[in-house]
Amino acid sequence: MMKTHYLNLRDGPQKHFLAYSAAALLLMGSLPVSANQLPKADFTVDPTSGPAPLEVTLDASASSDPEGGIQHYEWSAADQTTAGLKASMTFENPGTHEIELVVIDEFGASDTAHQTVLISTNQRPKADFTVTPKSGPAPLEVTLDASASSDPDDDIESYEWSAAEQTTAGQKASMTFTEAGSHKITLVVTDGFGASDTVHQTVTVTKPAPQLEANFTVSPEKGTEPLTVTLDASTSTGKITDYEWSISDGKTKFGQNVTLTFQKAGSYTITLTVTTRDGDTATSKPKSIVVEQKPTEPAPENKPPLAEFEFSVTPEQGNGPFTVSLDGSHSSDQDGTIVNYEWHSEGQTTSGNPATLVFQEAGTYVVTLTVTDNDGATVEMTQDVEINGEPIPWLYNSTARLAPQVIAAGVTPSKVDLTDDNFDIVALVRPGASPIRTVSFQSTQGPLKMGMTPAGVLANGDELYKLTFIYPRGSLKGTFPTAWGSKPGQYNIVVTDESQKQSHTYPYLMIGNFPAIESAATKPATAISLYNSTARSEPQVIMAGYTPAILDIGDDQFDVIAIVRAGVLPIKHVALKQNSEGLFFNKMELVAADVGNGDKMYKFTYTYAPGSLGPFEGKEEINYKDLWGPEALQFSIEVVDEGGQSSHKFPDIEFGNYPELER
Repeated sequence: MMKTHYLNLRDGPQKHFLAYSAAALLLMGSLPVSANQLPKADFTVDPTSGPAPLEVTLDASASSDPEGGIQHYEWSAADQTTAGLKASMTFENPGTHEIELVVIDEFGASDTAHQTVLISTNQRPKADFTVTPKSGPAPLEVTLDASASSDPDDDIESYEWSAAEQTTAGQKASMTFTEAGSHKITLVVTDGFGASDTVHQTVTVTKPAPQLEANFTVSPEKGTEPLTVTLDASTSTGKITDYEWSISDGKTKFGQNVTLTFQKAGSYTITLTVTTRDGDTATSKPKSIVVEQKPTEPAPENKPPLAEFEFSVTPEQGNGPFTVSLDGSHSSDQDGTIVNYEWHSEGQTTSGNPATLVFQEAGTYVVTLTVTDNDGATVEMTQDVEINGEPIPWLYNSTARLAPQVIAAGVTPSKVDLTDDNFDIVALVRPGASPIRTVSFQSTQGPLKMGMTPAGVLANGDELYKLTFIYPRGSLKGTFPTAWGSKPGQYNIVVTDESQKQSHTYPYLMIGNFPAIESAATKPATAISLYNSTARSEPQVIMAGYTPAILDIGDDQFDVIAIVRAGVLPIKHVALKQNSEGLFFNKMELVAADVGNGDKMYKFTYTYAPGSLGPFEGKEEINYKDLWGPEALQFSIEVVDEGGQSSHKFPDIEFGNYPELER
């Protein structure tokens, strides 16, 4: 068979010539001729847009030729050309650029395709950052966060930080400053095209806080008995709030500067512990004090001591156990000192002064005190101690109502020493038709509301409750007037019983239609020893109030009661008065010489015409909210002892120099 040749006579970018013999050409002229098929140009561009300078990748793999013979791929755009199945171009100028692809097959046939790319202008990034903390003592480590930095093209590539002599990198970083002063921190952010932005911030570094350290001086460090020394802790460092001195003889002192007197010869060590407001402590090295004995003189013939003692019984009446408090401090030795106190009664023996003996039942007991002086001489004293077991009479108004009542309230001690760190809030409540469920101490305005716990039961069924309030030592000073009332900054007590009935609000005196009922009080009387019974040299008013505190319209009297605590001297009188001179002044009468812990109860019966106190003008009830206080028409209670020394005025609470009185 004869081979057939085809001649491509189409014009194209390239000319292809075939050489045949004349015979062949003649023969070919008589044969059929087939036309070549055109190739198809197609390509992809990646990416199709972006900021200048933008490099794009060109790929003509999608181009085709029915006869499979594409020989050339030619690319052109703007002022640049290239060739190949795959190629790349870079565009420097913003704008729209057209890319042209020409494909040519083996016979010179061609096809053209076009695509465009969009070249944008690069935008500068924006630097921003946070620094935490911005100030503090050295060494100060700060955290740097450049997350707030931004770039419209979203291509920040680097974060460079610098300050003083330190540098670091990264979106988040940290730096530490050891020198006090102001330090400028610089952030430079740079995008993928080299554009950058800079921002600064300043941190303030203060000098480091002094290290907590306990130091002190002693002057003098040596001397003869009795030796008084001065302790000075002013060389201690740190944010100190408390100074506590510990002496090897068991004594403890407080304050930055104190004095001590050593009565006996010997060697003593002193240690200082300092405390910050945050509770951190530091303790000094101990320092020694040497107290030398005075030169001895020939001792005269020893004279025997004198034994003498006083006693008190708690409770003075009622059920046992009974505690007999013994005080031999009136014993004496004219030529020496008493070194030992021995107490004996009914097989019991104890030593020391003061001392206590406990008897389970009422009766008369013989108590013997034997004192020994420093030369070994002894002497005895004997007394009969009579304990009265009769029930304690409760001679104040004990009327109960359907709802519970707060009869009295206060704080104990009501004169608080500056070295104290707590006191008890106390309340005397009376059940109504149902037993007591909760007793709450709360502020007149605000969220404060705290539950109180049982502290004892009186013989008439009234129940005592308490709440111990703890605070930083020395943080409360001066006089806190009128703690109880209805105004902002004052406080109340409210009682709820098992049937959800709520009392009036203490210190209010409430009047309305409230007939008397038989109280639901069922708890047996107990010793009142569960609340703070600290005594001071001056007398104190521990709590006060009204009984009943809820009055019926038909009533014509109620009792004002006060529980008071004696100081160093017996109580002379207790007075209920208005603060304006001459308006109202009445002495209260003693109704309980001992409520169970040594405190005494007084009352004043206030009589009035039925209905004269209200309610008025069709009201169902009325509350007298602010009867207690310092104003001219308000009332207060004051105690005076046998020496003419006065207590604070209830309802005030006083904070000052009130050391505890041993009873």
